[in-house]
Amino acid sequence: MRGALLARIGLAVVASIALALPASASGASAPAREKPTISIEACTDPSPSPFPPEIDTNWISSASGFPPGTVVLATQDVYDHSSGSFLHRDQVHLEPPFDFQFGWFSPVTVFLTVEWEGGTLSTSRYINCDEPGSKEDCRKGGWRDYPEFKNQGQCLTFVRRNPPPPAPEPPPTGAG
Repeated sequence: MRGALLARIGLAVVASIALALPASASGASAPAREKPTISIEACTDPSPSPFPPEIDTNWISSASGFPPGTVVLATQDVYDHSSGSFLHRDQVHLEPPFDFQFGWFSPVTVFLTVEWEGGTLSTSRYINCDEPGSKEDCRKGGWRDYPEFKNQGQCLTFVRRNPPPPAPEPPPTGAG
């Protein structure tokens, strides 16, 4: 019995070593490494809402797929289309994955930049929870969130005819 247990432990150690070898050494192809990604998910409707009732726009900024132990500088800038100015900048060093939830008044453009030793990822998204701001807002049943549309085609037509207003680029992050 003890010999069988040691044999199983030995197989586990050999398997662990084989998994750690490069593909060329083990003769097998290495598993695909997840690529770092960032995203901004709009109008997430948390329940219960952590925001006061007058906050009608919310979003989640996310990062994932970074190598273990990677520390990034995440910068988020929020441009308020109603006032025509940048509201604030959130800037923090942290280790992904992360999901941060935010809220404000409609409409805004959110800019997310993540910098690390392997490069820089940037994305932005116009967010107005009262109407769709992109084709993505209409897809995968998203058109149902807007009662004025009877189908996805009507939602996509609205987005095509009503593009989001432009927002200026945020100031540089200064992470260098």
